[in-house]
Amino acid sequence: MDTNKVEDAAHEARGELQQAVGNGEDDVSTSAAGKARELREKANKLCSDTSMLVRTRTTESPLTALGIAALIGFLLGVMRASGRRTSNTPATRRRARDDVTKD
Repeated sequence: MDTNKVEDAAHEARGELQQAVGNGEDDVSTSAAGKARELREKANKLCSDTSMLVRTRTTESPLTALGIAALIGFLLGVMRASGRRTSNTPATRRRARDDVTKD
């Protein structure tokens, strides 16, 4: 795992160097590419750290992790259900069919 952190740091430093070179030469595309590389490596590091933290916490207290996963699933279900504009009940379908036949 330490080799991954070293690689991430090296890639991030390379992005910072590329950005500095772009700024020094007033080359916007090189500077933007360097900033993008730096941000990508920071995001990868954050993702790696988060997954390691979740893995550690899950092994320490699996019931808590299960409860959190159930809560997230419930909240996603509520958000999905509230996003529906019409219900799909037989009465609603019948009214829609009647509206079409009236025209």
